[in-house]
Amino acid sequence: MRRCAILALALVAAVPAAAQLDPHLRSFSDGPEGFLLTEAEKAAWEKVTSDEEAERFLALFWARRDPDLATPENEFRQDFEQRVAAADKLFSYAGVRGALSARGKVLILLGMCDRRMDLEAGGRRGQDRFERFGPRGYAYVESGAVQIWEYQPSRFPSLKAREPIHVVFRERNPNAGDFELLIEKRVNMQTLRLLKEAPEGFIRHPDLTEPPAVSR
Repeated sequence: MRRCAILALALVAAVPAAAQLDPHLRSFSDGPEGFLLTEAEKAAWEKVTSDEEAERFLALFWARRDPDLATPENEFRQDFEQRVAAADKLFSYAGVRGALSARGKVLILLGMCDRRMDLEAGGRRGQDRFERFGPRGYAYVESGAVQIWEYQPSRFPSLKAREPIHVVFRERNPNAGDFELLIEKRVNMQTLRLLKEAPEGFIRHPDLTEPPAVSR
């Protein structure tokens, strides 16, 4: 009997804390909101063991990103939800939610690009309208389509870049819409850095430790 009790306790301890939460709360970190979590917040979320703690965590999570705590609206959250809706509408494919796709993540964390260019499957950027478009002059010859998003460097001061930043996506399967970030030939190194830095950059109130008294 004692052995069974010990085994039961061990099994309970092995279950991640978040797995004990209400399904609606438990899915928080697996959704597009998870892209916003800092490393410290990820660690804190893993220690949440009750719905009450989860609700408090979420209230503080959004408040720390709110541009103006004196107003009832959270403009950051409103903008985030608009980006998620746009990503779901534009980038969903084969049962994959658009906001959780590679392009969805970039849209959510970096915003809408300033310019977008498309290469058809098997296309070559050379003596055509793509000649001067692309990071470091790489020519893309792919079995799937290639999509390039361009951002002006002024949008990301931390990079101290002088040239536009390009985010390059490649379609894994022709006409499937399953675009992934291209990481061959050191493409998208700047992009990966920006995606990593983005969560910390959204924090407006790093010293806030308690959620606002006003319900949001």
